[in-house]
Amino acid sequence: MPRSFHKCPACSGDLVETSVYCPTCSLEIKGEFTRSKLALLSAEQEEFVLKFLSVRGSLKEMERILGVSYPTVRARLDEILRSLDIMPLTSEDAELLDQRKAILDDLEAGRISAQEAAELLRGLRVGDRDE
Repeated sequence: MPRSFHKCPACSGDLVETSVYCPTCSLEIKGEFTRSKLALLSAEQEEFVLKFLSVRGSLKEMERILGVSYPTVRARLDEILRSLDIMPLTSEDAELLDQRKAILDDLEAGRISAQEAAELLRGLRVGDRDE
C-alpha cells in the first residue's frame, strides 16, 4: 500500500485528511482528521526512526548498523528532529535541567527550605547564565 501524501502534488500545499475507510466492513468515516507528526516523515526517515528505536537510541549502534560515521548518524537524527519541529536539547539545557532536578531533590529530602529552593531556581533562569 502506498504511503499517504502530506503535500499536494500540484501546488505543494498541506493536505488535510477527510476520510478513513475500513476494507473489512466497508465503514467510511468522513471529517477533518489531524495527522501524527510521524506521518510527515519520509520513508527513509521512518526507517531510521524504527532502527533507532530498536537499538534503544544508541547512536553508536546506529553507526554500526548503517555503516556510516557518527557525525552522519547525528546529522540524520537532527534532520528528523527538524522535520518534526523538535529542538534538541543543548548540553547547556541538559545541565540546567540537572541543576533544577538537584535543587528539587534537596528540597524533597529536607536539605534546603522552600525559600532557598525558590531562590536557587530563580538564579537558574536561562537568561541569567553567564555567556
